[in-house]
Amino acid sequence: RLAQHMAIRSTRERILQAGLELFAERGFYGTTVEQIAQRAQISKGLLYHYFTNKEDLLHAIVHQGLEMLMASLKDLQDYQNPLQRFALIIERTFTELAQNEHFWRLYTAILLQPGLLKDFHQLPAVYRHVLHLLTEMFQEMGVKDPENEARLLAALLDGLSLHYFLLKDELPIPAIKKAIIQRYQEEKK
Repeated sequence: RLAQHMAIRSTRERILQAGLELFAERGFYGTTVEQIAQRAQISKGLLYHYFTNKEDLLHAIVHQGLEMLMASLKDLQDYQNPLQRFALIIERTFTELAQNEHFWRLYTAILLQPGLLKDFHQLPAVYRHVLHLLTEMFQEMGVKDPENEARLLAALLDGLSLHYFLLKDELPIPAIKKAIIQRYQEEKK
């Protein structure tokens, strides 16, 4: 029974990974179910055993990615020092981009396609949650306008994500991280 469960999980994970890669590479509309099945090395029929359709697969991928994001934010409150928390957020942002580039490419593509975005009601809620965490952190740091500073940081990180996708090899990531962290450390003094 355990072997059967592991095989099912493995097949489902292969489908999720294949869908994620292809949606990130070719876009949702540019990817077919046949391509996903081929990349996952399964039959098209087996894919339909796990997912009703391509949209169902996309929702599962986004749900899984957002769960990973929320899990990465959970322990932030364990850090009492808001500057440590801030540095950790910056560090994790770039680590996430590097480790889960396909997901973040897909996430960005969804945000930029109104036809897809309307189906993901949880995305604005997740964004608001992140803004709330950033706002609280900036309040603790004594930043003058914490709510707008949170929005500014979120926009900065979103923009850096786009630069990462376009110019990854040319982007001086360590220097950028250091500059962002130093800006707030100096503001705190």
